[in-house]
Amino acid sequence: MHSLFGFLKQFLSPLHSTRFEWNDGGRLAAGFQGGAGDCVVRAIAIAADKPYLEVYEDLREANASYAANKKNRLARSLNARGSSPRNGNHRDVFHDYILKQGFAWVPTMQVGGGCQVHLRAGNSPMANSL
Repeated sequence: MHSLFGFLKQFLSPLHSTRFEWNDGGRLAAGFQGGAGDCVVRAIAIAADKPYLEVYEDLREANASYAANKKNRLARSLNARGSSPRNGNHRDVFHDYILKQGFAWVPTMQVGGGCQVHLRAGNSPMANSL
């Protein structure tokens, strides 16, 4: 069992570590408190450098529009639980929104391809696609 920890030690070395920086995307400053499933809102606010509340409202409207105009299981789910982004955001809804913000969708896995991207500095889609 000791050798297992020796093996893991290589992943904890400074060479393999990335500095952590806490950021709530402006959620607290926008007046929101408590837990929520709004990680997509926070991630977009951080990446696009937009106010949390602006992204939140944009995604609330996108969820409501999707629920009103589609006839599928996701639309029924959005109608049942509400269009609030604090309840989570589905890729089918936020995908077009992030493209309109100037982002490109970069798949990091393919069927049968295995995991190619890890949480290491220099091994992110942005670093590899530039």
